Amino acid sequence: VVVFAILNLFVSLYFVRLLPIEQRRRFFKKVLGRLFRVKVYGLERMPKAGERCLIVCNHTSYMDVLLISTFIDRPIVFSINNRLLEKTIVKFMTNLVDLRPLDPTSPFAVKTMVNELKQNKTCMIFNGGLLEGGNTRLKIYEGSAMMALKGNAPIVPIRIDGAAHTFGSRVLGKKAWFKAFPQITITVMPPVEFKYPQTMPAREQRMRSSGKLYDVISN
Repeated sequence: VVVFAILNLFVSLYFVRLLPIEQRRRFFKKVLGRLFRVKVYGLERMPKAGERCLIVCNHTSYMDVLLISTFIDRPIVFSINNRLLEKTIVKFMTNLVDLRPLDPTSPFAVKTMVNELKQNKTCMIFNGGLLEGGNTRLKIYEGSAMMALKGNAPIVPIRIDGAAHTFGSRVLGKKAWFKAFPQITITVMPPVEFKYPQTMPAREQRMRSSGKLYDVISN
């Protein structure tokens, strides 16, 4: 029964991509809300951040993109490691966002997203760099802090609990066990802004900002 339900979900995801984005969002709200009993907390904090903001979340599942873009009702520009677009599950989960495929080893990756922020857009990057971690130029949290600083934008930390146990988990068998349809909660935390003296070196600003961001998301 579980396998049949999952297959039906993926078939629906494929065909729903043909619908206008608002209809797709309503569809996903209904489906995800019923399957995973999704609860969203702190949604009233999004307007306080403004249109120009950078969303960062504790990335444990490929569903995270779909969850955030479904329940955060605004256009989102999402940076993604260009190699990951080859994965079918990634294509499914990113159909509500405006994708920016980037090379995480390129210095222009940060610049691209900074330019999007300067156009007063809501952007999103995951805390492992461009969706995947590793020894890249966009290290955990530091890349996000750098983008926010250069783009003069607050960071909106979002914590997702429960998705690590789903079929789309990135940590299944390592830090989480499988559950068919676990309850998922999405918590929008207060926006974080970084204000420093102009005399402070840029590297020190990035280090302080990434440390602060780590503390907010980890606690």
